[in-house]
Amino acid sequence: MCFLCLAAACSRHEGQNGFDACPVDSLRGEKVALADSVWMRYPYRVRVSGPVAVVFDLNTDSCFCHLFTYPGFRFIASFAPKGEGPEEVVSASMARFIDKEHFGVLDMSGRKLLVYDGLRPHSVPRLCRTVSFEEPVSLPLEFLPLPDSTMLIPDYLGEARFCIVGSDGRLLKKTGVITLADTVALRKNAPGIGETTIPDNMVCC
Repeated sequence: MCFLCLAAACSRHEGQNGFDACPVDSLRGEKVALADSVWMRYPYRVRVSGPVAVVFDLNTDSCFCHLFTYPGFRFIASFAPKGEGPEEVVSASMARFIDKEHFGVLDMSGRKLLVYDGLRPHSVPRLCRTVSFEEPVSLPLEFLPLPDSTMLIPDYLGEARFCIVGSDGRLLKKTGVITLADTVALRKNAPGIGETTIPDNMVCC
């Protein structure tokens, strides 16, 4: 009797939380051998756009990004060199395609976004412009390009969750205000309260 009551309680608890209605799917993958060897210390993310793929090396000694053909993964070129020069990256925290023709590498320490073009199977990526962020854009760790040529950047140290930044790096507005009655506590604990991340599949309208 005790066993039956316990089993009934467990099944009722799962149904109340909706676990039985959660969709279940399985992931499948296959190993792809690189046609050419490229030295990478910490390959962190792979971005794909049409016939090319970019492997982002989070902890590199030389270049943060490596361009390959897709799906064959034949090496084309490395770009976004590490360094402290005007066309170099001090510490990259995020790299993604802005559109089909342009690729952005976010330099957290340099507070800038380096935009490259020429990401094609038979060309070498070229730095076409650099966007320097204004001081009110605090701690740029991630970015998401929006359809109107602006960018969405999480605000980890402010009183809102996101910054909307223009293509020139100028802060346009902050959105997602964190509402707390105790403003002193808000300013003191903003890094913890405002922490959020941008998912790769996020769609903004």
